Amino acid sequence: MTKLALALVAAMVLSFVTCGGASADLLTFTTTNLTEMDHDYYYKWGISTSGSFTTRPVNSGQLIFTGIYDWTTESNNLWVHLLDSATNGITSYTDSSNTSDAFAGQGLYLTEFINLTTTPTTLTYNFTTAQIATLNQYLVNGNNIAFGFDPDCHFYDCAITFQMNQPVGNIPEPGTLALIGTGLVGGLGIIRRRLMR
Repeated sequence: MTKLALALVAAMVLSFVTCGGASADLLTFTTTNLTEMDHDYYYKWGISTSGSFTTRPVNSGQLIFTGIYDWTTESNNLWVHLLDSATNGITSYTDSSNTSDAFAGQGLYLTEFINLTTTPTTLTYNFTTAQIATLNQYLVNGNNIAFGFDPDCHFYDCAITFQMNQPVGNIPEPGTLALIGTGLVGGLGIIRRRLMR
């Protein structure tokens, strides 16, 4: 009986390790409506985040450009900003300057890709901690967020994807698991001694 009880305790502790812990919702948004970015325009990608997205803070974010490349070998830039809001979907605007960031002073500057080649590649940009804090504020502010893209060259891609993680639980620490296991084993020992009297 004691061996069986100890085996059950071990199984319970192991289940905390393997099945417990934080789970997260990985929210993924993809557009294939911006597979061609002309240097004569700049673009906004508005993403609806209405619903439950603002109820839990985001702890990570990624922007992924799949198969992006420049149409020819030359100097080029692609500026990327996070914006507080925009019309949902893709909106394009005429770019009067092909040598500067059309979104300068707007939203949050994320990054600039420089001198992309003519070979399709996947670029992944990971948000910094400070940028995640701003993203969370933007999510609280309204029902959508947006990305601003200013290509100062002619780029092609297969898709652009934005992912953000919203944790929904807490990960038990190893010390907590040890205390749980020790407490259960100790409790079984006391019950066993009382039963044997």
